[in-house]
Amino acid sequence: MVGVLSYRAIFSITIAVLGAFLVGMSPGTSISGEIVKITTEKRVYTNPEPIYLLLTLAGLEAGYPVDIAVSLELPDGTSAFLGEGAEFSPNNPFFVVRSWPFSALRITSGTWPIRIPQDIHLAPGLYTVRADLFDSATEVLIDRSEAQFTIVDAPYLDRVEPQRGITGTVVVLAGEGFGEDEDLVKVFIGGREATIMELTDTSIRTWVPYGATTGTIKVLVDGVASNELQFQVGPYIKELSSTTLSPGSTLTIQGFNFDPDKNKNIVSFNGIRGTVTQASETKLSVLVPDGNTGPLTVTANDMTSTPIEVTITPVVESIDPPSGEAGDVVTISGRNFSPVATDNYVVFNAGSSDAFAAVVVEASTNQLIVKVPEAETGDVKVYTNGEEAQGDISFTYPPEVDSVDPQVVVAGDTI
Repeated sequence: MVGVLSYRAIFSITIAVLGAFLVGMSPGTSISGEIVKITTEKRVYTNPEPIYLLLTLAGLEAGYPVDIAVSLELPDGTSAFLGEGAEFSPNNPFFVVRSWPFSALRITSGTWPIRIPQDIHLAPGLYTVRADLFDSATEVLIDRSEAQFTIVDAPYLDRVEPQRGITGTVVVLAGEGFGEDEDLVKVFIGGREATIMELTDTSIRTWVPYGATTGTIKVLVDGVASNELQFQVGPYIKELSSTTLSPGSTLTIQGFNFDPDKNKNIVSFNGIRGTVTQASETKLSVLVPDGNTGPLTVTANDMTSTPIEVTITPVVESIDPPSGEAGDVVTISGRNFSPVATDNYVVFNAGSSDAFAAVVVEASTNQLIVKVPEAETGDVKVYTNGEEAQGDISFTYPPEVDSVDPQVVVAGDTI
């Protein structure tokens, strides 16, 4: 098993030939890898990493004559066979061992070097290694086992978890050949370079960068690009035409990764859905619903954007009763009030020098219970979170008598 300088590629095969035989088993009972079994240590190997295989034999009566063939199918479909010189070559005979009396044999340590001659190049691609066991007398196939492995040039991306996310989502890339020098490694997600948080030769931890769009993920190591994996990026709100909104008005949302089908975008105003009238991947037009001040989000492709706070302008519709005295309790009805009483500010005789603030006793999104202050007849204004409510309402106080002159009168006198 001495190495030869003319061979430019080597991989190793660890042999553990086990003598745990089941005496009396008849050959040819199944072709399922129960007698011969070949496996790979890994699923993906990076050039020029050595490849390790494990071959086990068990289950035949000791001394039973068998032929063994081990072959390697290359990505182009051609095959090379393992020969007596411990090398794979298309020129080797089909059987690596003929008429071997099946017997107890165990190699407990070390490796068996399998040499690859110059006429075989381990190019990137899918390889299949097979072990076939034949009856020496009849050359009938007794059992077969095969395993597949992939050879790649570094770097190689195997998978990304999760496979989708919004801006800021942390993702982990698993693969081979990334190295451990962050100065040499770059990660691109959806066309934008991502920040590397952690790096090992087989793993990269990063997050979806601003401006990334649905597309691919790839890794560059010292300028050499990996294969690419698909990655879906969720919606991102870049800008709103306004953050103070009136019900029924149109809001324009600028951003990334919206669905061009307007019906597949859900725009939520603090839990209340608005109507999307136009859509592209970077812009949405939405009719503002009656809603409450709070977070606005966009959901597309089952992913929801980071929320942005918006204010929905309140609307007043009526005051009941519309007249009364100081100390009375009235109900102001409308929309988009805050359910937190202290977030609502009510002013009687608004706009005059004699304006007075009222005490809000109770509040809901569509009603305010208010105690009438000492004021005069005039307009009533409502402010919710600092925003003046749309609509006009007023309150009438009874007339006040300051003096009577003369103070003594009879019927028919004028006072």
